[in-house]
Amino acid sequence: MLSFLTGIRREMFDPDIRKMRWSFGLVTVVILLADVRAQLPCSMASTITITFDEGNVTANQVLSSTSPYQASLPVTGTLLGFSVITLTMNSVNPSAPNPNSIFRIEDVGSGTRIRLITSVDRDGAGFTTADDTDNISFQLKCTASAFITAFATVNVNIRDVNDNSPQFNNAPYFLSVEELTPVGTTVYRQISAMDKDSGLAATIDYTLPAGDGSVIDGSRKFSFTSTRVPNLIISQSLDFEPMYALGQTTYVMTVMATDLGTPPLSSVTQVNVTITDSDDMAPAFVYANCLLSGIYCVDPRYSTSVISGQITNPLTIYPLVGFTRQTATTIRAVDRDTLRSPLTFQIAGTNLKYEERAIVSVEIDLLNNSPPTVTTATGVNTGYIYENSHLGQNVLDRTTSSAKPLQLIVTDPDDSISGQRTTFNFSATGTGLFNVDSNGYIYLASGNLDYETTKSATINVRVTETNTGERRSTNVTVTILVLDMNDNDPVFTSTGAVHVSVPEGDYTLSLRLFAQVNAADADSGNNSLLTYSIMTIEPAVPSGFFTINISTGMVSLSGRVTYPSDYVVVVKASDSALPPDTIRSATKNLYVNITSTGSSAPQIPSTLYTVTISEGTVSGTSIFTVPARDPDGQVLSYSITTGNAAGKFSIDSSGQIITVGSLDREVTPTYGLTVTVRDTTTPLPLSATTTVSVILTDINDNNPVFPSQYQFNVLENQPAGTSVGTVTATDADQPGTVNSDLTYRLNLANSFFFINLTTGQITTLQMLDYEFQSHYIFEVLAVDLASDSRTGTVSITVFVTDVQDSVPLFTQQIFTANVAEGNDNAFVVSVSAVDADAVDNIQYRFLSPATATTFNINSTSGQINTAIALDYETQRCCELFVTTVDGQGSTNPLSTATVRVTVLLDSMTLGIFN
Repeated sequence: MLSFLTGIRREMFDPDIRKMRWSFGLVTVVILLADVRAQLPCSMASTITITFDEGNVTANQVLSSTSPYQASLPVTGTLLGFSVITLTMNSVNPSAPNPNSIFRIEDVGSGTRIRLITSVDRDGAGFTTADDTDNISFQLKCTASAFITAFATVNVNIRDVNDNSPQFNNAPYFLSVEELTPVGTTVYRQISAMDKDSGLAATIDYTLPAGDGSVIDGSRKFSFTSTRVPNLIISQSLDFEPMYALGQTTYVMTVMATDLGTPPLSSVTQVNVTITDSDDMAPAFVYANCLLSGIYCVDPRYSTSVISGQITNPLTIYPLVGFTRQTATTIRAVDRDTLRSPLTFQIAGTNLKYEERAIVSVEIDLLNNSPPTVTTATGVNTGYIYENSHLGQNVLDRTTSSAKPLQLIVTDPDDSISGQRTTFNFSATGTGLFNVDSNGYIYLASGNLDYETTKSATINVRVTETNTGERRSTNVTVTILVLDMNDNDPVFTSTGAVHVSVPEGDYTLSLRLFAQVNAADADSGNNSLLTYSIMTIEPAVPSGFFTINISTGMVSLSGRVTYPSDYVVVVKASDSALPPDTIRSATKNLYVNITSTGSSAPQIPSTLYTVTISEGTVSGTSIFTVPARDPDGQVLSYSITTGNAAGKFSIDSSGQIITVGSLDREVTPTYGLTVTVRDTTTPLPLSATTTVSVILTDINDNNPVFPSQYQFNVLENQPAGTSVGTVTATDADQPGTVNSDLTYRLNLANSFFFINLTTGQITTLQMLDYEFQSHYIFEVLAVDLASDSRTGTVSITVFVTDVQDSVPLFTQQIFTANVAEGNDNAFVVSVSAVDADAVDNIQYRFLSPATATTFNINSTSGQINTAIALDYETQRCCELFVTTVDGQGSTNPLSTATVRVTVLLDSMTLGIFN
């Protein structure tokens, strides 16, 4: 037998030489060296780094080998007879997410991979990195056998995907700019956006997309400082008047924010820039029939006559159309912008032939003879508003669906003469509830408007000119009618619950009226018209058992009622508002107690109660109280009448069931206790019964048990992984729980055997040799999975069955013998060999068949005799070569033996010589 006293390391030799050769006499041993470390199961780095894309993934989604949601797991597989590796994922700390809810490890044929099974959002809910999930770490445990376990830290980097559009802050945006603000001025710096992604996907460019090219298209007038800095600057000069002429003085622009991710994502919002008027327009004269540009006169001319001397009277002024005087008028001019700046007139006088120039300061007053005229679109100074309207709600001009806000329309007869636009101020008196805005709209200014307290209001509105010298005004009275909303629930007149008593009896044929409910509603019309109904009845009763009159609220009973019993009737009062989805209602609980007409038995609400307790409950523990009561107020007594044969429970005078002694679920998992309750009625007490079902829950109080010791037989020389046998243990604790689910392992790991932790199957780890060791004894443990696990042990004996694989070896290589000539069948010598196999079945034979003509050999005993008489004169000595049947062809020198035979003269011949 060849043995190594020290281990052999492949690295001790040339890495390109994987073979060593030793020669021992006639035997050459060739040993192939393999790099064991490369094949060991569970070989892996201590830290494994993997990268996944964030995204929406489901557990059943099929992933290709190129999917960004899966990656190869660099862990080696099995080695020879070891079981397939088992990989488990565990959180690195209690606060970390459970990796098994995020990842799954799969066998893909060519190896092992890890994949996402649920959606992962790297970006979090906010725009900061505080709630981003860039990395998920967990511990990977690899188990290949009872004695091979490895651990690694797996860091999964979550790669950002551009899945978030930029979001504007505080959008949309509003600002005002004067029309004379210079080009290039930065007018707004508050535009900004944020993106939850990272890197380029969070870098944002800002643009102002082109608009429709209209007068109010601001994209031509404004631009940004740069695509990264969205400060709004004026890029073209502004002009208030063309926009004002169209009734729109606000530029509306779209701002687009686009990230630099792949593909890029965008979002838009609006910027509203209101242009305000500046003093950039000269005043213009106006009179009838002049040459107009818009509403203003072109090259206006006036004519007057002055008599030489001092001017003591006002001049008569005639406007000219061409050279023709028109009707005398007052010189009138207007400011062409909206600022209404004061005007100063300068007069220059000339003579057609001779001229003398003088400057006369003349103040021209606008004509203002009439006060404002006030009316409404409907022509009636009456408005409507619903109660409970919010502050700022406009008063409406009618009650129909086509109603519009009531507006006081003001005109000034002087405007048609002067061409001036008169402005007005509104003020309201008479109530503090309403006011009028600058456009003549009446709105709710204060208070909580309630139809039930205020059905109408009258306000006096004064309309006053604001841009004339006279400040003429007009007063108008407006009546506002408050419209009822169904804003009040019905209210029952009685407070709290209603309790009524009804004697037990049969009211099937004689309707029993026993209660009436009344409610009121503060609203008006249909909103206050009430009807009554029954919503629910507890406990449930047949239809028509309790009824209520929908108009009067009278509640009646039709059926048989017995004592003791109670009913809860929930009554509802509803108004008749339209549409039906605006109906309001209220409920009232009506408690109906059925009273006794004589002696009554004890009452137990239910015929069955279920109580669940642990089998480890200590003696003397109260587990349940039977909820019995006596309608007549008599003292009750309690007893357990059946189901307590083992005496494990007792019941006291209050109905408490108490444990007595220890409980064992494995002996009795449930108890059905019949509890009888009796009152003190004489001569025969009245009683009631109920069943209390006590269910015992399991505790881990039983060790796993093997049926007996095991003995197995296995042939020697079988390959690693050969099944030896299977052991099975049982656990008396509750099946299908961690208390009874078992795993198996060797008490002390060895290099010869392996046990499957789930099935208990024992297999070999290497080839066994009977001649090296004929049997093995070791212990197997069965361990349950409870946190307070319990263990069972069994002794295993494995007998190695011998196979005829050993060559018999002779006890000596040379035997000598002396044989006298002339005797056939003479004893020569007995050869002997030994066999290492368990069964000695040595059969001797000559190496050369020719020898058998001269000598015989007993195949069993090894005794050699002559087959013929030897002749000293012919052959004085000879050599015989002996082997065994199993030793034929063996290269072991001891598998053959040499017998040297010397032939002796017989005694007669020897005497002649002498």
